[in-house]
Amino acid sequence: MENKVFDTKLYAAAARAVAAEGIVMLRNEGQVLPLGKGEKIALFGRGQFNYYKSGTGSGGLVNTSYVTGIREALKESSFVLNEKLQAVYEAWLKENPYDAGAGWAGEPWFQKEMPLTKELVDEAKKESDTAVIVIGRTAGEDQDNKAEAGSYLLTEAEEEMLSLVCASFTHSGTFECGQYHRYEVGGALPAGGSAVCMAGRPGRRQRRAGCTGGNRNAFR
Repeated sequence: MENKVFDTKLYAAAARAVAAEGIVMLRNEGQVLPLGKGEKIALFGRGQFNYYKSGTGSGGLVNTSYVTGIREALKESSFVLNEKLQAVYEAWLKENPYDAGAGWAGEPWFQKEMPLTKELVDEAKKESDTAVIVIGRTAGEDQDNKAEAGSYLLTEAEEEMLSLVCASFTHSGTFECGQYHRYEVGGALPAGGSAVCMAGRPGRRQRRAGCTGGNRNAFR
């Protein structure tokens, strides 16, 4: 039998291209996207730290050598992230760690969101051009979505986050990260100056695709 050597770099490049083409822009009022080179971003939502790389079931416990979240991908690009806001999230996460659940089909559909205050959001606005809100869900094998908060519907904390951020920022974008999943955010966003991207869950390289991807639906 002929031996073949697979070039993993080529596979990674193909995966990134497919992920970029799979991102769907659901809304782009005020031409928020694509973001400009060097744009200053205030990144909200714990999903920026706790990235669901895959859905539940057989694929949920796959070990990977690395996983690139949206925060890491943005840092690798030309964008400038608000470090003061990041420090607030990091301090909160120490007291509110990621809940991995009980394994196969036992993962929680969403993670507890950090409560925001108007003062915190307004302070972030002083040093940022645009707000990006990351909301994450999982779903998948043996578990379907439900019409309830934390699944198809937003939680109260997520609704409050959207309300506070969009009231302060003229430009805001919501990056939905859901495995085989669509949830409702449109009603919580202002009439203008906002964008929504549905990212789905095509693997561990997708966040790089979303931030530097090869189509008009990516951040740039």
